Amino acid sequence: MKSNVPFLFHHLVLLVGLMSVFACNTRHGEGAQGNVKNITGASSTAEGVQYLFYQQNQNAPKAKTGDRISFQLTVQNHLDSIISQQNFKELPLESDFFIGKEYFKGVFQLVSQGDSLSFWIPSDSLFNKPGYLKTPKIAEGTQIKYTLKILEVQNATDIKTRLQKNLQVQREIDDEEIEQYISLLQQKDSTQTFLMTDSGLRYQLVKEGLGDSPSIGDTILVNYTSRLLNGKIYDYSEENTEYILGDALPIGFDESITMLKEGGKGLFILPSEIGFGPNGMGSVVPPNSVLLFDIELIKIK
Repeated sequence: MKSNVPFLFHHLVLLVGLMSVFACNTRHGEGAQGNVKNITGASSTAEGVQYLFYQQNQNAPKAKTGDRISFQLTVQNHLDSIISQQNFKELPLESDFFIGKEYFKGVFQLVSQGDSLSFWIPSDSLFNKPGYLKTPKIAEGTQIKYTLKILEVQNATDIKTRLQKNLQVQREIDDEEIEQYISLLQQKDSTQTFLMTDSGLRYQLVKEGLGDSPSIGDTILVNYTSRLLNGKIYDYSEENTEYILGDALPIGFDESITMLKEGGKGLFILPSEIGFGPNGMGSVVPPNSVLLFDIELIKIK
């Protein structure tokens, strides 16, 4: 299937260029009004940007710094031809994102979840300025119309609650997958048993080692093979790999090694929380994957 990334990138560059250049002009005193005619029924922000609400949720709190906003944004010229349409998910309303675009931040601080509105920018304030991506769709002496539909506004508490809920759901999914995997092992060999740590790590010592277990900061020699639950190997060590304990991703790998003594071997099952989590690892490890590690601790140096 043909990728649409170049197409989206082109329009995103255009969008960012329009926003950043206009903000630059505003800071240098050219103002937001420029050649924009007065819009009937419109109000103006402190930066002079005209805006008009079509739908406004009076009962919901306004967006503020620290919130994350999901929205649809349509950019049109004076003939209402669409220049760009974008969907943004959980974009942070933070100063580092809005550097150079204070007028844009000013508009977003007016909105609540469920709102829809438009605001206008003079095209002449953009022409022949750094960052402007020239397009015949925008004529001199006209105005550019931005239309926003605010889908969701989440504050820090909402985000934390959602993440905790998602984490608990994923823990339950992982537990079920791990128990099914262990059950399959036990159907083949009824003597298979696993211990579990507070983090949810399951482990089985295949060979007892001697001496001490390593601690964070120790330099060790180790052999390992990493697999997904379906048996696919995604990583393995060179023979007798030297490694400083405490410097690994996934974090469950370090915990696994501390379960071993010199010369010991074990099978370790990592729930996704102490694996690569919801991000996965590129195209190699899918998001929220339970991981299997066969580990041999050769030596603590």
